[in-house]
Amino acid sequence: MGSLVHFHESDFTRETRAAHIGQRGFTLWFTGISGSGKSTIAVALEKELISKRKLVTYRLDGDNIRTGLNKGLKWSAADRTENIRRIGEVAKLFADCGIVTLTSFISPFAVDRAAARKLHELSEAEKERGETPLPFIEVYVEAPEDVALKRDKKGLLRMQKSGMVKLSGAGKSGDEEYNIPENPEIHIHNDENMTMEIAVNLIIDYLEKRGLLDSPPDVATAEAESAKRVKEGQDIKEKRLLRELDEKDAAVKAAVASGNSEQIEDARKSAALAAGALKSFIANKYRAIDEAAKAAEDAAAAKAAEAEEANKLAQATRAEAAKLAQDLATYDAETSARTTAN
Repeated sequence: MGSLVHFHESDFTRETRAAHIGQRGFTLWFTGISGSGKSTIAVALEKELISKRKLVTYRLDGDNIRTGLNKGLKWSAADRTENIRRIGEVAKLFADCGIVTLTSFISPFAVDRAAARKLHELSEAEKERGETPLPFIEVYVEAPEDVALKRDKKGLLRMQKSGMVKLSGAGKSGDEEYNIPENPEIHIHNDENMTMEIAVNLIIDYLEKRGLLDSPPDVATAEAESAKRVKEGQDIKEKRLLRELDEKDAAVKAAVASGNSEQIEDARKSAALAAGALKSFIANKYRAIDEAAKAAEDAAAAKAAEAEEANKLAQATRAEAAKLAQDLATYDAETSARTTAN
């Protein structure tokens, strides 16, 4: 039985969407122990990006998300992993539609942060659609534990240190301690000397150097570049489908050689599905090329009609000019005659 899930493609790629809406989507992933100042910095950055930069920006915060999307999750290692998995998916969706996405979560485990990053990289399916990767910027907000304790409004660090709760990854010590990022794109030392202005400027400087705050190219340029990537992606997909069909055909031959009727039937079904997928791809490819050809023909016809209309207008204008020239000659002769007579 074939898959019941089929990706519904958009008329826009990330590149063309960015050109139309005037901004690029990306994710800033704030991570650090409880009380490190992640949310405070994210709030200040959100204000800068929306109020001054006029960029559509949205902040996903740990506590806020647990009141809705992740309401049923607890604080075990497994639940915290699921918490971050869901946030990674949501962040990708937001960035995918062109929103600057800020996520503020302890996200204590390196493997979970790596999984969130991986979501923003190009999958094989996205390569075949001619997409571009989504920028993922890890922002490690580091604070000395004594400073974090002073800022720890929820008291998570105190409760963990006192043994009142077993909370994975809240601090830098314990059975399941916070995994310090090894290579974050941005590292903010949020001690008592750090100000919000400096912290925000550190992030803005990084984003500007990467060109993430620049305006996207115009629509025509974006569509031309995107069309090249889509063509390359379609070539990749066609090669994959041909390869899969060859593999299925080889499996049919092997099954026939084995003489096992059940294996033969299964192999033939798989080969038929692979052949159907290739046929569907070729049909869609032909349809797209045919539509493009018709559009080009219509454009050429429109230009021809426009040229014909312009030619008619030119002929009419020339005829009118000739008549005016004749009238002018007549008036000139009459004027000369009157002058002579006088």
